Amino acid sequence: MSLTRSKRGAPAAPPAFWRKAGPAERAGYIEEMTREMANLAAGPGLERLRDLLRLAEAEARRLALGR
Repeated sequence: MSLTRSKRGAPAAPPAFWRKAGPAERAGYIEEMTREMANLAAGPGLERLRDLLRLAEAEARRLALGR
C-alpha cells in the first residue's frame, strides 16, 4: 500500500484503508509507523518510548502471522 503523507510528513492511512485492509496489511502499516516513530525516538532519554515501540512492533508481527 502506498501511504499518503500528513502535513508533518508522517504516513497517513486513509479511513477506507482500515475498512478494506486485511490483518497483514494493517500490520505492515503499523510496522512502518513504528519504524518512523523509532527514528524520532532516537534521542537520549527516550528509552521508555523505544520500549513501547518494540512492543507495538511485536504486536504488529503477531497480527501479521494471525496468532
